[in-house]
Amino acid sequence: MQDKGYKKKVLLEDASGGTILQINIANPKTTLPAHHHKSMKEWVFVLSGEAILIINDNKFPMKPNELITIEPNEIHTVRNDSTEEFKYLVFKSNIEKDDKFEV
Repeated sequence: MQDKGYKKKVLLEDASGGTILQINIANPKTTLPAHHHKSMKEWVFVLSGEAILIINDNKFPMKPNELITIEPNEIHTVRNDSTEEFKYLVFKSNIEKDDKFEV
């Protein structure tokens, strides 16, 4: 699925749909829409490329083999200033319907 400067694909999903593993690819020179979740927790693991993960206005430069956790209610986005794709895995837990709020 492609949406607002990135592509994503679910790789694994538990039977209840409350936990998933997906792969995301942020396009070059793209900033994804900032958002938060009320209940979902996310872990981001970088596969390739470099980008900045912004969590509550704190900037975390990310590169391959790095992992970061995003807690519920933390406003977050990915900014890819490079000329290459930024590819990363996202493990999501405690997923609830309509739990994405853009800011």
